[in-house]
Amino acid sequence: MNTAEKAVFATRHVGMHLYGHLLGVWCEPPSSGHCSGEIKVNPNCLDHQGSLAIGALATLGDMALQTALLPAYPGQRLMTMLLQVRRYGLGTCDAVHIAAQVCNVGKQAGLAHAWLKDNKGSPIGDLCGTFVPVPMPSAWRPLPWEIGLKRPVYPENSAHAGFSDDEITQIKILNALLKDGKPQFSDLIKLGAPERDAGRWRLPWTPEMHLFNRGGEAQGGAICGALALASKVAAPEGAILFEHKVQFFRPAKHDVNITVEALHEGRRFTSAMSRMLDPENRLVALGWSQFTND
Repeated sequence: MNTAEKAVFATRHVGMHLYGHLLGVWCEPPSSGHCSGEIKVNPNCLDHQGSLAIGALATLGDMALQTALLPAYPGQRLMTMLLQVRRYGLGTCDAVHIAAQVCNVGKQAGLAHAWLKDNKGSPIGDLCGTFVPVPMPSAWRPLPWEIGLKRPVYPENSAHAGFSDDEITQIKILNALLKDGKPQFSDLIKLGAPERDAGRWRLPWTPEMHLFNRGGEAQGGAICGALALASKVAAPEGAILFEHKVQFFRPAKHDVNITVEALHEGRRFTSAMSRMLDPENRLVALGWSQFTND
């Protein structure tokens, strides 16, 4: 089975969403305020420099941090309010492991932190997040690790998977998205072309269905990834994004616009701010990015 077929098969059997399965994300059920997980590194996780995209790490972190906090808020869902990712270096690895733990549980919000390590146990980054509990919709479907489901076992070929007509259509769409055989993280996000005006860059973005979570909104890690990708237009060629923080204000369900401006351009470091605005020009998310100019 190819990447698209595996993602659709896994979405059918254990839920989550196509975006997470395309990246190879998995989280284990939480235990006493902790959650472990991993991301199997594949081309969909990489940026144009061949290193792990911060957006992919943000997706893993968003899920693991929320999962660690969920037992403290029974019967509720959690919305991401703030997510910060820091990456150490650009080393390659086969898998990234995450260990998330709850830092504070409050009535209005919960905080969690996580360490990222490669498959050899070396630290490669860390994340922290703030999450707000809200009522769970009546039709809300629990995630696989919330009810103890194990990851899917894939059939040897797609003929044994018995895909429905809708699933076959989705597989065709995903295969077209990844048609060149060397997909990158940016291919999953698909930002529009940047235009510069009055010292700022503007990039349109239409989040596609494979980026939506079970609430019908663009997943927090996808929004974080979109802002991280957009922020690179304000950095010098070859600059490395090592820290990215996003504050979330409202869901992204339709077309949005991202504006980017450089806050500081030094010899060693560049800082940029990115804003995501909905069609009514309301703020969806605000991002801060730090680059090294090596």
